[in-house]
Amino acid sequence: MLLVGSWDIRNRRLKQPLTASNDWDEFPSTSVCHRIFDGAANFDEISIPERGFSGLTLRLFDPEHKEWSLYWASSREGRLQPL
Repeated sequence: MLLVGSWDIRNRRLKQPLTASNDWDEFPSTSVCHRIFDGAANFDEISIPERGFSGLTLRLFDPEHKEWSLYWASSREGRLQPL
């Protein structure tokens, strides 16, 4: 399922994952997701003003191999990286 559109998001992640800690880091963001190539690709941009950066995710479908590839870029680094 693809969540195309604009979203207000409340992010929540463990501060110390894979430990017994239950201390969460929470922060707001907004996301806009676009469907492209008739559904064979999409990208979404996330804005996290509280943390001072934005990011984007690009997903591409390879019909020959029937696989999705996933890439991430952050305004902090300015590089597109595979995930």
